[in-house]
Amino acid sequence: MSNINDAINQLSTATSITVLVLSIVSFVPGAVGLILNV
Repeated sequence: MSNINDAINQLSTATSITVLVLSIVSFVPGAVGLILNV
């Protein structure tokens, strides 16, 4: 059971990191675009 829990924890951690990186990568160009447009 502990192995399954460890796998779930690793998966959720990797997912959180991926979402965080993707949000930052998509937010930065969007912010720059808004600033340049205005």
